Amino acid sequence: MKKFLSTVLIAVIVVSTTACSYGASKGSKIQKLKDFIFSKHSVEQTEPKATKENLSFTDYYAVTGEAEFTLDIPEVGKVRYTGLDKLGRPTGVIANLDYSLVDRERKQKREPITIDPPGFTNNKKVVITEKDGRRYKGYFYNRSHLLADSLGGSATKENLITGTRTQNVGIKNKGGMAYTEEKARQFFKNPTNATLVYEVIPQYKGSEIVPRTVVVNIKSSDGTINERVVVDNSATGYTIDYLTGDWRAI
Repeated sequence: MKKFLSTVLIAVIVVSTTACSYGASKGSKIQKLKDFIFSKHSVEQTEPKATKENLSFTDYYAVTGEAEFTLDIPEVGKVRYTGLDKLGRPTGVIANLDYSLVDRERKQKREPITIDPPGFTNNKKVVITEKDGRRYKGYFYNRSHLLADSLGGSATKENLITGTRTQNVGIKNKGGMAYTEEKARQFFKNPTNATLVYEVIPQYKGSEIVPRTVVVNIKSSDGTINERVVVDNSATGYTIDYLTGDWRAI
């Protein structure tokens, strides 16, 4: 934004100077330059996408529109992880779910988690109280799956982030990441030939090791589900240092 404003200021000065030097005979060319600088196209390039600061979250998630996939979709029944970045942070996962995959996971025991994701530190029991009086009592952090175990997600470092309990399941197990996870499970409750593409991308700021939000894109082949969901990694009444994972009550 600063670079754009600087460019505009310089251009305006040039335009003004040119106008004084060459007079009215060059007016049409100058006007064309002004029109380009302040065109709708130029302004649109500076408009920010939806961020945590301008979203209204309901139980730690916000539906922002239709799915916008950024990763290549794998073949049906497959899961693909995008790996770790240079800071050791998981960067995303995309799955092309079908009934057989989800049904198989439903019949298996939950895979135990034996590793800590980046920033998983100083985990203690807390009380989180929402404005409407709902309360959660338990550990502050979860080892939160990007792709849920019930949807074929693994308990590996490529699939685990440090998430607050409310990021993981909301205040009463129906919000946060659980919102889209439950939608997917219900979609495959009964046998179906339809498929469901499920993409999860954690959103980091700079070199922070704990994501501030997680974006989930979910779309079914029959068109009954098509959403882009942003999940907030926070907890009411607490502040988090996303650079280290440290947290404290406000």
